[in-house]
Amino acid sequence: MTAWVDAALLNEIGIPAVCYGPGDIAQAHSADEWVELAQIEKCADVLESFARDLVTQGA
Repeated sequence: MTAWVDAALLNEIGIPAVCYGPGDIAQAHSADEWVELAQIEKCADVLESFARDLVTQGA
């Protein structure tokens, strides 16, 4: 699969960036793409925890 993400632009100018999300990258943008609700909930929990850490500990 060929893909591109905005994080590439940030990395090019020296800003560390990662791509994170639910699902299987092998299925991403395919005709049968789908994600389990549990994966979305887990992703939301991880992102919330990350945001709280940034707010309380600083960037």
